[in-house]
Amino acid sequence: MYKDVFYFHPDGPSKISFEVRPNKTNYYVTDVINFTCISNGNPQPTFRWKFNSMDIMENRKYTFLNKNATVAFTLQYLNESGNYQCNVKNYVNEKYMMKNDSVTLTVKELNIIPEPIATESCFRDTCSFIERCYESDDTAVCS
Repeated sequence: MYKDVFYFHPDGPSKISFEVRPNKTNYYVTDVINFTCISNGNPQPTFRWKFNSMDIMENRKYTFLNKNATVAFTLQYLNESGNYQCNVKNYVNEKYMMKNDSVTLTVKELNIIPEPIATESCFRDTCSFIERCYESDDTAVCS
């Protein structure tokens, strides 16, 4: 009679792969960001996130997905530029095994150039003090 034998091979977290979505050069206020930390181990490692060395907690701003392997949020302020770190750990042979990796994110302000305002004439509609009115093709434009 044969018995199935399963061996438990404990293994600390593997090297971390760090994904940033969207993957682009510049990040702006209002962008939605997803950081994903990929690491395997036996037992399955746990994930924790930090921003500039401070723990990130799930709240209205931050959402954790995939058993905390992913953190998603919307950039709201320029001061969200900084170091985002993923910490991975599991318990192997009566001790904690840990790894971490990080990415530095720079948030820029989105520069929106307003469209010129067109009216019938410069006389009927004055521009603001920082704009100049000019007429072209029977239309007044503030710019």
